[in-house]
Amino acid sequence: MSKISVITTVYNAQNDILNAVKSVINQSFENFEYLIIDDGSTDNTFNLLKTIKDKRVKIHKIGRVGRAKALNFGLKKAKGDYISILDADDTFHFRKLELQLNKIVSLNHVKIISCNSSILNEQGVQIGFCKTKKFHQDILFQLLKMNPFPHSSVFYEKIAALNVGGYNERCEKSIDFNFYLDLISKGYKFHGLPKNLLKFKLNSSSWSKSDNCGLQLQYAMIGLINYYQLQGNLEGILT
Repeated sequence: MSKISVITTVYNAQNDILNAVKSVINQSFENFEYLIIDDGSTDNTFNLLKTIKDKRVKIHKIGRVGRAKALNFGLKKAKGDYISILDADDTFHFRKLELQLNKIVSLNHVKIISCNSSILNEQGVQIGFCKTKKFHQDILFQLLKMNPFPHSSVFYEKIAALNVGGYNERCEKSIDFNFYLDLISKGYKFHGLPKNLLKFKLNSSSWSKSDNCGLQLQYAMIGLINYYQLQGNLEGILT
């Protein structure tokens, strides 16, 4: 059985998807499966995916169901003990899986690992950095001030994700942020690996930049309210 399951959900990413796939296939750690969930693409994405010749890559075309449901589909299909998320327009450093696996195994109280990231514009030019905090309490402080790291930077135990019900399908945006808050509410510990292991690309079609209605912020605020309700032993509004 593969030790790691990498999950990519993709919708109309024909310009970036093969770069993302290449960054996974070329990892220094090779004992993984790669689940690519096509969430109803209408461009050439699926045809490009069919050209991939690697037995570790498993492609699922599930129709347009939305990101949270597509992620949960991947979680249910995943056979690995650990999950690494990769958005379709991002790319891994070639040692990302190896280094994050080694770190999470060495810290048996930690269930989710983040890492540093380079931020790129649409032309692939680096325009900034995203640095994770190292220790749980510092990460918690940053989370409660809104999401401090890209979803593609995380690496976590699958059982922890299943124990919180996966990704909340009531969230249209801020899906990863609400997922982190759910994990923390259940007592799971975070840790940051201060190494630059991801290139995070900002596209005009990305979840944050295409958010014309401010839903990213709205669902983040709802997630925080839900978190504080759970801390007070109340039923969260996202339940």
